[in-house]
Amino acid sequence: MACEEHLVQLRKGTENWNCWRKEKWDIKPDLSGVDLRGAELKEAFLSEANLQGVNFSGANLSNANINRASLNGANFDGANLYKTGLSGVNLESTTFGNANLEEAVLSCSKLIDADLSGAKLRGASFQGSELNRANLRGVNLSHSNLSLANLNNADLSKAILLSADLHKADLRKANLCGAILQSANLSGAFLHETLIDQKTCLEEKWFFVWSVVNQVNKTKDLRGKDLKEVNFSDTDLSQFDFSGADLRNANLSNSNLRGAKLNQANLHSADLRKASLIEASLREANLTHANLASADLAGLDIDGNFMRVDLKGADLYRACLFKAYLFRAKLFRVNLEEADLRQADLSEAGLIRANLSRACLEQANLMRTQAIETDFTKARLTGACIEDWNINLTTNLTGIICDYIYKKHSCKERRPRSGSFASGEFTILAQKAIETVEVCFIDGIDWNAFFQSFQELRAQYGEENISIQALEKKSGEAFLIRLEVSPQINTIEMERQVKELYETKLQMKFQAELYEAKLQAKEEKVAIYREELERQYQSNTNLTEVVKTMAEKEPTNQTTIHAEHIGFVQSGSGTITEFSQSIGQNVDEITKTIKSLRATAQNFPHTQRDQILLHLDDLQEDINTPEKRKPQRIQTRIVALLTVASTVAGFVAGATDFSNNILELSEKLGIPIEIKQSNPVQHSPLLETNQQHDLQPPN
Repeated sequence: MACEEHLVQLRKGTENWNCWRKEKWDIKPDLSGVDLRGAELKEAFLSEANLQGVNFSGANLSNANINRASLNGANFDGANLYKTGLSGVNLESTTFGNANLEEAVLSCSKLIDADLSGAKLRGASFQGSELNRANLRGVNLSHSNLSLANLNNADLSKAILLSADLHKADLRKANLCGAILQSANLSGAFLHETLIDQKTCLEEKWFFVWSVVNQVNKTKDLRGKDLKEVNFSDTDLSQFDFSGADLRNANLSNSNLRGAKLNQANLHSADLRKASLIEASLREANLTHANLASADLAGLDIDGNFMRVDLKGADLYRACLFKAYLFRAKLFRVNLEEADLRQADLSEAGLIRANLSRACLEQANLMRTQAIETDFTKARLTGACIEDWNINLTTNLTGIICDYIYKKHSCKERRPRSGSFASGEFTILAQKAIETVEVCFIDGIDWNAFFQSFQELRAQYGEENISIQALEKKSGEAFLIRLEVSPQINTIEMERQVKELYETKLQMKFQAELYEAKLQAKEEKVAIYREELERQYQSNTNLTEVVKTMAEKEPTNQTTIHAEHIGFVQSGSGTITEFSQSIGQNVDEITKTIKSLRATAQNFPHTQRDQILLHLDDLQEDINTPEKRKPQRIQTRIVALLTVASTVAGFVAGATDFSNNILELSEKLGIPIEIKQSNPVQHSPLLETNQQHDLQPPN
């Protein structure tokens, strides 16, 4: 019920009422349920009053202030609301009959299911109001402001909207059949599933936009078109050609732009949030102030690779890339000055020569990012992950703002462990790290091979220019060695040299061990021959019989090692370049052959058996591990197996079959292994032994 005191004040006239309201500014009048039909309330100050159920039919409320009042159930049939303020009010399901609302301001008001079909609305403002399912059939809304209004499912059929402002209005599923929208501003308006017919009067540009978002127009050639401020959000624009188009302030959020051409397009301040730009081309596009938050830019390439997004020459000054996915993006020379890259994933991205000055990279993932010649001047890096990022002396780290960073992914190894970096401390530490080379040995380290490599590097660069800074044991067998080098040394080249030298020393050591094993095996063989000779001599003093007996034990077709071939010679036709294909085609047979070789090796002497099983393990690992599947590496394994097999040939059962199986395996792997065999002339190993070791029978 209305407050009698408040009603008395109102009956004294508008002027008295307004003075009372100013004096009692903290009072919110209660006039609920009052019958004010035909009342003269022009310019009345009724803001925030309780006017629920009030009958205003026929009342004059022109220029009155009814903003934020409670109007549930109020009746405005035939009321004069010319230039009346009705902002922020709830008029849901209200019927306005023949009310005059011309130039009235109903901004941010709730008019869901309201019936305005008989009202005069010319010049009225409904900016930001909710007009879902409102009945506006046939009304005159010329010059009205409906910007940002929600007109979803509203009935605007036959409405007059001459020069109406519908900027960013939501017209989804609205009925515009027969409506007149000449000179209407539909920039940014949602026209998805909007109903129009042949009688709808719509400018060509907006009709074209409607046809695109509703997939009525099948053309994808939009080169050079004026599309500024269009709303293509949630639209499938894959393979469209927007080259040279004006897309300033366009709404492309959540759109599918896969494979689209946006070369030289003007995307200044465009909304590309959550848009898919995979395989799109944006060469020389203007992306200044563009919003790319959460956009899918995986594999983004600005250096001409059309298999991914191409942004060559694009300007991303102040672009919003908040949480953007830029994994392995190639951003060569991109201008990201003052860009918002908070929480962006730039892991393994190429930022070479990119401009990131004053960019915000807080909590960004920079793991293995390539940042050579990159400008980070005054960039913000607090909370960023810089695991294995690649920077050098040309990387500009001047004035970086950083409280702490993480050396490992998933917020691990915080630096500093507690507190914050002092001003400029991160830059000093990062520049010092530039002058170090970190080499990780994942499968353990051969210290002798590394020491020899290190000594050669010191001889090449000078002892004063390279030293060991730290040795760090990692998980498993992994070791990390950190070398400190002088500033003039190229750290990338140094790392490459360390790895190459180490691998060379390992290979040399491996070959030496093989040679030593072969000599050891021959010595064991000679000892066997000596023992056999002594036994035969004692039982048969006839030297001829001795020679005959020993000769019968030697095979007639002996394999000979030729060092100049690094292995064996075989009449196969496989080539190293075909080995990968051979592995894929013969993987089952290869595995079966290796299993057979393991079984055969069990019959060999203990030393040779262990060597063969070790080499077979290494070979199996090389075949199963793509990064280790190198022709020279696998060829070395095959040669090693044949070398060991040759040391037991002639006195171990199955040695010949073992060698043949290895040769068969090499063919399946596509490795060019050759075999040179001596002439099939019988000879006595005893005589060969006597010649080599001056063994003489006793008289």
